[in-house]
Amino acid sequence: MEESFLGRSVNRVLNDPGLGLKAQSSPTVTYKNAFRFVAGGLVSNLIASADAPNLEDALLIAPYPNGSTDDIVGTLAGDNGSTNTGIKCSRIYALIADLNTNDGSTAPTFSWLAGPDFTKYEYPSDAYFPKANKSTQAVIGYVWITNAASTAFTPGTTDLDAAGVTTVFLSEPTDASGVMNAKVSLTSAQILALHATPITLLPTLPTTQCYDLIAVTGRMNFLTAAYATNTQLDISDKTSGTVLFEDTGTLLAATATLVAKMEAAIASNAANTVTAGGAVEAIVATGNPATGAGSLDLYLTYRVITL
Repeated sequence: MEESFLGRSVNRVLNDPGLGLKAQSSPTVTYKNAFRFVAGGLVSNLIASADAPNLEDALLIAPYPNGSTDDIVGTLAGDNGSTNTGIKCSRIYALIADLNTNDGSTAPTFSWLAGPDFTKYEYPSDAYFPKANKSTQAVIGYVWITNAASTAFTPGTTDLDAAGVTTVFLSEPTDASGVMNAKVSLTSAQILALHATPITLLPTLPTTQCYDLIAVTGRMNFLTAAYATNTQLDISDKTSGTVLFEDTGTLLAATATLVAKMEAAIASNAANTVTAGGAVEAIVATGNPATGAGSLDLYLTYRVITL
């Protein structure tokens, strides 16, 4: 007898919730897409787009990491852009949905769990990703924050796109294909330094895995001026430097807010090398842009291949 869909299912989100910033200069995460999730063999009602809970309410699960003696998360240290490998300035949050009941009469509740702090030079291994700890719960997505500012990051207060702060939104696979989505928002300051200081978009994997980058779309949020000089944006393998996707000036040179798909940079006579255990980064070719103001949202669709 064929097993039912629910019988085979595990607790998971069924479609991409579209985690992202509520707005520019905001400490709030929102889920922009309507979605459903499975928990305990039951499918939730359709969840409408809304703001996620405040990050300051995130909890730790015992045994408590980060040197805490209770379940309070606390601030995230800043490394001021240094190369000090001992400063733990990165943290991953998991958005948890809880069905609570089996009759649909009570709306699911949402909360945050936080993983242990780690340095920006560490591999964000499975241990850094918080897990749902009840049969009625499912992980909806992750928010990975790295604080390279000179001051501490205060959850729920510090803007997720503040100067020196890099925020990556990661989705859970929603089907058997393992296709995932990530969103990273770059500030004007980060764009103006993007050749000298590339931004990691997808974290380093174990050496037994590599990324299969499927598509990249950008949204240029025009502010006061288009970026000038050195406006080719590359999405590259961080180790090999191979350009995987590119935009030759449409996004950064835009004189109004626009959305554009980046082109796959695959030459017919050249190897498109990706690194086992590698990461993916955004970089501006040649040199930093000279001037410009506006933020950039990058949306990545990808799979992780186990070799």
